[in-house]
Amino acid sequence: LNPGTSSSLGETPPVVIGDKLYFNGWNAANGEGVWVTDASTLATSLFLDPAITTQAPGSPRAILYDANGVFYVNYNDNATLNPGGIWKSDGTVAGTIKFIESPVTRPTLFVAETGIYFSEISGDLYFSLGTAGTTSLVFSGQESFPPGKLVTFGNSAVFGGNDGTGSGLWWTDSTAAGTFKIAPIIV
Repeated sequence: LNPGTSSSLGETPPVVIGDKLYFNGWNAANGEGVWVTDASTLATSLFLDPAITTQAPGSPRAILYDANGVFYVNYNDNATLNPGGIWKSDGTVAGTIKFIESPVTRPTLFVAETGIYFSEISGDLYFSLGTAGTTSLVFSGQESFPPGKLVTFGNSAVFGGNDGTGSGLWWTDSTAAGTFKIAPIIV
């Protein structure tokens, strides 16, 4: 990692799993990546560096989300080679997978009790237990008002969104059938 006055660390908080700290960082030799340390210099190393990533300092950063012993990474891959995506890790190389190929870079993630919600600029909201097979659309929204300010309660959530009939406050139980508008939002 780069020593000196210019920080090479990402803007997002690190996550701790077991006795390891995972954080976003950058150096000239490796570029952007998720790093791991046990707080000793010798044991600090690049953990997640998708070979397709070719970012430089100042580029959008990976964002780490802690979720009950696993972490999710919203990674902005090199869009010319591969679009952005969501990675899941249990803190081991073998337990680290890219399970969502996102058509947009930087989907917004929200951690729930046993999975994650993520929204895209298209206005759609998804819920996932961390695999492609357990990922489903729960809300089809409008690009002009993508879901935001989501607050989770277990695996349920409240969020603001617009389904084309007007902006509102919505509730979801993490399924499309269990998603409904609680109240309209008047602006």
